[in-house]
Amino acid sequence: AVAVDKVNKPLVRPSVRLMNEIKGIRLPLIPGDHYKCTQMIYNLVTNACKFTEKGSVVLSAKYFEATKKMEVSVTDTGRGISKDGQKRIFQPFQQEQNGDARSFQGIGLGLAVCSEIAALHEGEIKVVSELGKGSVFTVTLFADGALGMAKSVTDSDELPKKSSLVDTLSEVKALVHPLTNGARRLVLSVDDDEVNQEVVRGALQDEFDVFCAMDGHEAL
Repeated sequence: AVAVDKVNKPLVRPSVRLMNEIKGIRLPLIPGDHYKCTQMIYNLVTNACKFTEKGSVVLSAKYFEATKKMEVSVTDTGRGISKDGQKRIFQPFQQEQNGDARSFQGIGLGLAVCSEIAALHEGEIKVVSELGKGSVFTVTLFADGALGMAKSVTDSDELPKKSSLVDTLSEVKALVHPLTNGARRLVLSVDDDEVNQEVVRGALQDEFDVFCAMDGHEAL
């Protein structure tokens, strides 16, 4: 499975139900970068899955026509975040460690990236959380309906698909010409997130020799 952590444990535990409550809802298109918005939601959902040991992770959305804004929320029944932690989690290299630190893999860039993407779209991201009860991350984005309504919404209860990243990698592949001697080119992917590494490897390994490094030291 693609959705694994640094030690190859599934992000979605058997005791956790992942639900998509957006399916079937007609929502306006949001002006912005398709890939970055996809990455933002992907980060929020995978982050919720990492820190939820039982219960559910729910993706939902609401459109407020009066204010021309859309709210996309990821709600989990995980460990929750302390008041102090809520002030820090959107800063790079910050993670909330209110338990076994071994369960908190990575260097803490996911939520910082989400905050930056929301800001680039003149939006914002907020969190409401209580220790032992879970968290709700809500992204608010401008959507005046000028681009029309979305033709369809994913009808899946699974994690956000890696298709957007795969499409981007496919565009990159189209720009790289094969070597004249028929040898395969080498691609070096440096990323501390095993999920991203699996996406890159899966998209490129048919045509390239892919070497994945978890940090700069390993890459060198």
